[in-house]
Amino acid sequence: MRHVAHNCSFVGFGKPRGLLSHSGLPRCQSTGTPAQPARACSRPLLISLYLISRITFAAYRLAAVAMWNALATHTEPSTTSQEQVSPFGSQHNRQGKRVCIDSAIDSMRCANDQTWIGSGRHKCSCGLWRKLLPHVIAAILKEVGGCNDLMLDGHVYQFGVFEGRSMRMLRRMEPFAKLPMFGFDSFQGLPSNFLDSERGLWSPGEFASDPRAQLKRELGREGAPVHFVSGFFNASLQPGLARELGMQPAKYVDVDVDLYSSTSQVLGFMFESGLIRAGTLVGYDDWWSGPCRRGWGSSDGAHPSPLETGEGLAHAETARKYGASFVCVAGGCRAAVPCTSFGVIFLVVSINAKSRGDPGFAMNESGIREFMAHDVVCQAKKPKKPKSKSTTLE
Repeated sequence: MRHVAHNCSFVGFGKPRGLLSHSGLPRCQSTGTPAQPARACSRPLLISLYLISRITFAAYRLAAVAMWNALATHTEPSTTSQEQVSPFGSQHNRQGKRVCIDSAIDSMRCANDQTWIGSGRHKCSCGLWRKLLPHVIAAILKEVGGCNDLMLDGHVYQFGVFEGRSMRMLRRMEPFAKLPMFGFDSFQGLPSNFLDSERGLWSPGEFASDPRAQLKRELGREGAPVHFVSGFFNASLQPGLARELGMQPAKYVDVDVDLYSSTSQVLGFMFESGLIRAGTLVGYDDWWSGPCRRGWGSSDGAHPSPLETGEGLAHAETARKYGASFVCVAGGCRAAVPCTSFGVIFLVVSINAKSRGDPGFAMNESGIREFMAHDVVCQAKKPKKPKSKSTTLE
């Protein structure tokens, strides 16, 4: 009888395919050599050889991965805290983003949107500056590959509800039509803690209204509900509130609370809760209320900056405290901005606790003077000069 010798082969060391049995174990391959008697491959030996090959291959892969990670750690610089919270990345990329934002702002077309109503000395902004928001978002989204990645979805936060006109306006805008909304108000009017510069502009208890039930019926959507938080901000905006109500980072924050103290409480809550991030839009309704009512009678002819009172002062302090850098994208916060108005809109470009921040207000004294001289709402708020009494000789 012809004796055929066999040898054992297994995958993993360059042997040809087809040497595995259907069970996945090595199988014996005939050598066709009749000189030696047949010797069967024992199953335990085959299993041992197969396991050794797999363990060796796995060890090789682990060593390669470890070497690659070591090289990557050695060659790549660590990210800063600013890069962790900002989508801008390196300083070069952040500068590129600012150029992109400037380009988007310059391309905005919103001259047909009137941002005030009334006539004579009864002109009113009435929140119509918010009509600029869709123009801002659309312009940035068009900058494909530049800064359009900033326009992320999120929640909409309205601070200062009053009769609900602002929330209704926002809900009708396509960017916010399907987003959850949160409205914050005491529903008892303004608090009593005014700055000296704010006294005479408003009164405690002013703007008291409670439209919550009606707004829920009108504005609530499936998947985009409307929530309200009631109370003066020093009591209602407590740590843990965002987690309790399932709040997510903001796409847009609307600040219409008039006072410095209320604005400071609002911004502190939003930053401490992580609800403002790079890419969040922030709008202020009463940015110019103080300067336009009080900024005309200084002895040296200087006009006060909005950063010195009210919502603007709280905004500037918050930028410094949290290292937040803003850029003006619409409204009266930047000279020669195409979309100007009594209200202002900022975009958060980065947050870095180690930096000094930047409030983003890009007007010098000349720009402030020019805005106050030409904005129709600001002009309407200018106090009337008292009529001089004529004197007659007896």
